[in-house]
Amino acid sequence: MRKLTFTTAMIAASVAVAVAAVAAVAEERPECAVLARTFAIPDSSLPDIKVEDATVTLIGEPGSKSISFSFKAAIDPTTELNGSEKLLLYLYVTCDAKSPSETSGINVGIVEVGALPQGNKKSTVVTSKESSALVALRDIRCVKLGLG
Repeated sequence: MRKLTFTTAMIAASVAVAVAAVAAVAEERPECAVLARTFAIPDSSLPDIKVEDATVTLIGEPGSKSISFSFKAAIDPTTELNGSEKLLLYLYVTCDAKSPSETSGINVGIVEVGALPQGNKKSTVVTSKESSALVALRDIRCVKLGLG
């Protein structure tokens, strides 16, 4: 019986050491230094264009107000564009189903995606840029599209 108690004590000690080692490894792991938050924007119609398959990815340090973004969407003009129309991304900390001009949400950043191509031919817009917001990246919960 004594031998069984010694063996049980050794197993318990080994498990305690293994658990302590796992806990030490978990504590040594640094926090994620980069946050990538992707927003799938529902197909929508803006004045003069139809936007399909739009995705926006905001990338940066969670606590930073400096943000990199990647944007991709199919743009289908409903009228002839003159090339001066600019696609904008509006950043919010809360979200609703209203347009940027009608929402009660507080806008915390506007990112200019860029000018849309002249004409009325359907095209795919793909771009990456750097921008900033009034709040940290981790607090941005909504992205809306608009024209400027």
